[in-house]
Amino acid sequence: MAAALAFVFSGSAVAATYTERATQTSGTPSLEYCNEVRTQEAPIGTQMGLACFQPYGDRFWVKDMRADGYHIEMRAIDSDGKSYRCYEYGTSSAGWQICDSFHDKIRENKQLFWTVGAYDRDKLIMLSSERVSPTS
Repeated sequence: MAAALAFVFSGSAVAATYTERATQTSGTPSLEYCNEVRTQEAPIGTQMGLACFQPYGDRFWVKDMRADGYHIEMRAIDSDGKSYRCYEYGTSSAGWQICDSFHDKIRENKQLFWTVGAYDRDKLIMLSSERVSPTS
């Protein structure tokens, strides 16, 4: 499935691609399936952004942690080959933002392979490790 994720991040064609711009919310995600992206330059290991997947309702959550001009994206591919992109163009003061339109596209009882990245427009600056989460 790592090869499949390469398609998601390189922009190559896959079965179907769904994209949503995150909207602000007053809620917070369950922290069971979360991931973070951190800096590689000084100060090393500083958190740039967070993302969480909520299996119930198939919600993607993103949060920008730094006022550095980059935006945070969560990119995923499911075990059916469909890819998903949730991005925010808010600021670090925006708090948690949510993408909640994927619920009718992600099938139940599958696996979701995903990462969170910091981007400068369309250019990837830093990428997290891969997470695997169940869908429900």
